[in-house]
Amino acid sequence: MNDITIDLGGTRVTAYLTTPDREGPMPGVLVLSEAWGLNDDIRRITDRFANEGYVALAPDFVDGGRIRCLAKAAGDLRRGQGPVVDAVDQALDHLAGQPNVDPNRLAVAGFCLGAGYAFLLGLGGKVKAIAPNYGQPPSDLDQLAALCPAVVSYGGKDKMFGKYASKVEQVLATHNVAHDVRSYPEAGHSFLNQAEGHRFAKTLMAPFAAIGYHQESAEHAWGRITRFFAEHV
Repeated sequence: MNDITIDLGGTRVTAYLTTPDREGPMPGVLVLSEAWGLNDDIRRITDRFANEGYVALAPDFVDGGRIRCLAKAAGDLRRGQGPVVDAVDQALDHLAGQPNVDPNRLAVAGFCLGAGYAFLLGLGGKVKAIAPNYGQPPSDLDQLAALCPAVVSYGGKDKMFGKYASKVEQVLATHNVAHDVRSYPEAGHSFLNQAEGHRFAKTLMAPFAAIGYHQESAEHAWGRITRFFAEHV
């Protein structure tokens, strides 16, 4: 359970790797952060996956939330391709290459920006299941017809992203993709994350996203995620 440095396409990136205290091979979960990058909250979440029996890796793909890195990550996400998309895919390969990981049993959990990348990885054929939380799906929702099994969560008070819950649910149901999509009416954006984040950004987005941790919704969502992963990964 340590911070490590990994090479993603020639770029050295800090990541957090945590491993259950048992013998492998084990399933793996790639944890993709919200805009604040790798922080103690993401380490907490990564540890929680390890406690469920997964080798979990959280790469800091936005370099601690630096504006320039966020802009690149957001731009690549919109296009569905680019250096950040490639780096996140390489982080998944790094996880799959760990000696105690079963490369055929991989999952991705993403939060906000990381959730958008979880949707992308869920279309790539390398993972068994994804858990995107309050993230933006591909602009062409019909792409989700090829999605792997997905457990998806949104906050009902999140006016920016909450609208996607019903849309994602409809597409996945229409195309018979295994799914569990839920909107939590008492929660807003980032309801699973306990980090303070950038105060300016939080204040700016507050009227639209109701940003903040909501324990009851978060614990219910955690239960859904762990049960879904246990079934599909």
